[in-house]
Amino acid sequence: MTPTLTFALSRENGPSRTSLGMILSLVSLLVVASSPAVVEPTPSSALGAFGAPVFGVAQLGDGATLITGGEAGFVVGRRWQLGVSLLGTPRLGGLESVRAGNAFVSFWQAGAVARYEFGHDGWRVHPRVGVMLGAAYVAVSQPFALGSFSFHFAAEPRVGVAFEVTRFFRLGVDVGYRFLAPAPAGLRFDQTSGVSGVVTAAFGWF
Repeated sequence: MTPTLTFALSRENGPSRTSLGMILSLVSLLVVASSPAVVEPTPSSALGAFGAPVFGVAQLGDGATLITGGEAGFVVGRRWQLGVSLLGTPRLGGLESVRAGNAFVSFWQAGAVARYEFGHDGWRVHPRVGVMLGAAYVAVSQPFALGSFSFHFAAEPRVGVAFEVTRFFRLGVDVGYRFLAPAPAGLRFDQTSGVSGVVTAAFGWF
C-alpha cells in the first residue's frame, strides 16, 4: 500500500488546527527564505591607507649613521601593510656624512615594503614582521679624486612592534638587517650591509 497524507476538513468548523498550523509554518519559511541576507563588514575585508616619516640608525661605512626617509601604502585586512619605502643618508656640508676609510659614502634605498601585524581589535600593542625589497644607490667620493656610483640589490627583513596610539596613528619600532649585494667597489661587505633600527610615525586608516 502507498501511504497518503490527507488534511482533514470539517464542514462545520472549517480547516482543522493541524492543517492551519502547517500552512502558517510553510508561509513563514517562504518569507524567511526570500528575505535578502545582510552581510556585516568584517575586519578582514577592510581597506585603508597610511603614510609615515621614518627615522633610524643603520650600519654604514665605518660605523652607525643616521638614516631618514618615508613610507606610504595601503592597509589590507587591518593586518597587512603594503607600500613603498625610501631611506637614505642626509648630506653634511656638501660632502656625504658617512665616512668609509678615506672616502665619503652616500646611500639611498628604495623599494617595496610589506608588513604583517599580529593581534586583535582592542590591542594597543601589535608585534609585527616585515621585509623591504628593492634597490640601493651607493655613491663613493674622495677628496681630490673622481667619485663613482653604482646600483645594488637590497633586502632588509625586520621584526618589531607597533603601538596603537589612536585609530589613525601608530608608532612603530623595528630592528632589521640590511643585505646589499654585491658590495660596491672599494668597500667591504660590512660597510654597506648590517644591522638597522627604524622608527615609523604612521598616520592613516588602520
